[in-house]
Amino acid sequence: MESYIPTDDNDPNCTGMAEIANSQGYKALTIGRTVIDLLGIVAIVYGLSFKMRPFLIHGNAKILVYFHVFYCILSSFGHFASHIADLIRLHESHDDPCDYTMKIWQIFSVRQLTFAGTMGQNVTIFLIAIERLISTFDRTYERNKSRKLAIIMSVVKVVFVICICYVFVLLHMNFEEKMSEFMTLRGKSTGDSIQIVTYCAMFVEFLSIILFHVLYFINLKTRVALRRNVSASRLPEAMAMKYQATENRKTISFFFPIVWTHFVLYLIRSITVTIYLKIYAYNPLNHAFYEELTNWMNLYTLFVGVMIILRFTKCGRKIKSGISKKICVCEQEFISVKAISTMQRRNSKDVDHFKQLQNMFERGTLQIARVHIGLLRRLAPQRMDVDNVTIEVYTITEDRTAGVLYLISSFLFFVAAVFIFGILISSCHLRQQWTYQILLNIFAINIFQLLIHFLSGIMNISQSNFHYWLDKTAGAALTTTVNVEVLLLFVFAINRFQVITNGPLFYYISDNFVYKLLICLSYLIGLFFFVSHMTPYTGFSFSRLCNCWIYFEGPFTSVVMAADRFVSLTVVVFTLSLHSYVFVYCLKNRIFTTRLTGEQKNERNLFVVAGLMFIYAFTLIVIHCFADGRPDNSPKFVIYDMFWITYTGTFQILHFAFNSDMISRVKRMFCIRKASAKPIVMKRADDQ
Repeated sequence: MESYIPTDDNDPNCTGMAEIANSQGYKALTIGRTVIDLLGIVAIVYGLSFKMRPFLIHGNAKILVYFHVFYCILSSFGHFASHIADLIRLHESHDDPCDYTMKIWQIFSVRQLTFAGTMGQNVTIFLIAIERLISTFDRTYERNKSRKLAIIMSVVKVVFVICICYVFVLLHMNFEEKMSEFMTLRGKSTGDSIQIVTYCAMFVEFLSIILFHVLYFINLKTRVALRRNVSASRLPEAMAMKYQATENRKTISFFFPIVWTHFVLYLIRSITVTIYLKIYAYNPLNHAFYEELTNWMNLYTLFVGVMIILRFTKCGRKIKSGISKKICVCEQEFISVKAISTMQRRNSKDVDHFKQLQNMFERGTLQIARVHIGLLRRLAPQRMDVDNVTIEVYTITEDRTAGVLYLISSFLFFVAAVFIFGILISSCHLRQQWTYQILLNIFAINIFQLLIHFLSGIMNISQSNFHYWLDKTAGAALTTTVNVEVLLLFVFAINRFQVITNGPLFYYISDNFVYKLLICLSYLIGLFFFVSHMTPYTGFSFSRLCNCWIYFEGPFTSVVMAADRFVSLTVVVFTLSLHSYVFVYCLKNRIFTTRLTGEQKNERNLFVVAGLMFIYAFTLIVIHCFADGRPDNSPKFVIYDMFWITYTGTFQILHFAFNSDMISRVKRMFCIRKASAKPIVMKRADDQ
């Protein structure tokens, strides 16, 4: 699906432009948004012009905050200028509707302020998170008054925004291209570039919000840890570190509402812009309304202005104190209403009033639910009929060989994997180590994948999909487990890095907390992919022509495919970098050539096996992300699936074969009878 607005293709006579020019509703909406832009600018200027309370954060963070406020003003001013220019353009009368169109470089000359402001907000929030990260782990940061970090970050931010807004977009822009809408730059020449910028900005938003929450919990754990087991000699240093952790937590909690508001508004904007052309046919007037109604970024500037007024000005303190008093009064009234007896409630007019409000709320809720159901039905023109798509039978018999191959190989590897998983889970000594806890999760994921490959073999042999939901659930589970395994391999690479370098991950955060957090995040991301594949808007089903589950056309299919490839490639690149660093570290310290015994030898063997298996998985994932998905290359898919089944099976076998602890555990399990028979033989010898 195209990522640009097909104005010239669908409307050569500019009739849609005439509808926009004659639409009074669109002009009223533009005027309303102009007022919101102006209110946001006035609120920020009003909050900054009055004498504020001391802003008790580090100078570097303060500079970044001021830059963020500047980008908010720049974005709203760009929206304001765009709306004024659009109203002036539509106010003029032309005989030819095509005279209302403008060249894309003219639109960009006005819209560049909004574009630069929004990108600047994204980057500034991320840099504030990086600054708080440095403040968390640098003990002398709060006492250091240097502004070099803020200057470097500001230069990087400005250069990045300039490159994104001017170099990357202008590099592909056709300056002679004409467009009918003023509130978008998604022309034929710039649509793909702006879509890539949107994906990159969303990735930065996700990183920022995850980093803020992780830093908040790290500082909270650090503050709690410093309360315990602090000697008298380290008391001054511990108090200073406790103060720094407390200030970090307060600063991050101050940024939480700002970061979450920006994240939610930008997420709504990015998703709505991306999915419009995938759901609806393009209509100039409808798309113009859609662009204005879904772009709420000007509300973010108003929100920041209100936050500044409420937090730093005397007027804001009075408003907050008045609100808190009203809340206390409402709580007292609520308590007094709860104390009324049943008979008094039946005879009270106030209670009847509350009943009427409750009935109105219930009716409104039901009506809203009906509206949402109606919208979902309209948004799903390509939804499959589940009642009619129950069994899909095929008549081709040549591909049953692939089914037999899947069935036998997955069954054999499944038996071996379950045996090794049982050995590992029965050992209390091994289960206490995080290395084997991570391996247990990976083994369980591989066993689940082998079960699904076993099911695909049955589908090939029986020439049937059995049922729509069984088909869709199995395919979604297979894709989800692959993504979770990629993330768990990254966690295992972190574990190998920690064990080989022989040091803790963080000084004041326990390794248990870090590993639990990473594993939980892996499963949460996998849950997101599972839900995305289970929706009726994502085309995903088992294809007999390819002998595996593939994507087909759907409203959200391209978005889910892009997210799948992006997460897989990003994580495997980070994992490869980490393995490469540990490999160089081992070469430098001659770990491979040194003769080791016992646990050290096991750890080295685990790293070597993990590295080799990751190279295997890395190759398969890259092939998966860039493979041709057409349904006419069945042998390629069969070969690829056999390689992946081989990987999931040999992962457990190799980790078992090169681990002396697990082998000794098996020997102890199968040598019980021989050991118990020895005393009887000795007793008989004594009797003789």
